Amino acid sequence: MTEIGAALEGLKLWPHHVETIERTVERIRADGAALALILGGSLAHGLGTEGSDVDIVVLTERGDFARRAAVPDLTFTWHDVPTYDSYVDGKWADLDFLETVAQRGSDPARWAFAGA
Repeated sequence: MTEIGAALEGLKLWPHHVETIERTVERIRADGAALALILGGSLAHGLGTEGSDVDIVVLTERGDFARRAAVPDLTFTWHDVPTYDSYVDGKWADLDFLETVAQRGSDPARWAFAGA
């Protein structure tokens, strides 16, 4: 089993979701700034359907996050990565941001990371 396959084990995903996640990982790796990729949204919560989009958070170093925030360049939507009629909805974050959400985020913000 691949590294990605092991990370997705147990999730309710269709083959096109897995292919899209693999393609997303390839693109993020090419950027070179990612420390980790966190799958979120309906797929991570087990609420996804065959047509669900892929929601991700890309964890990066504090300096890279600050650089992106200054532009701002913290979100992206990719329509060319999915292997089906959908999109990848992404956000960049650093560990400080994730810790802030965990400690002081609203209930909906903290719920968004449950199961991620």
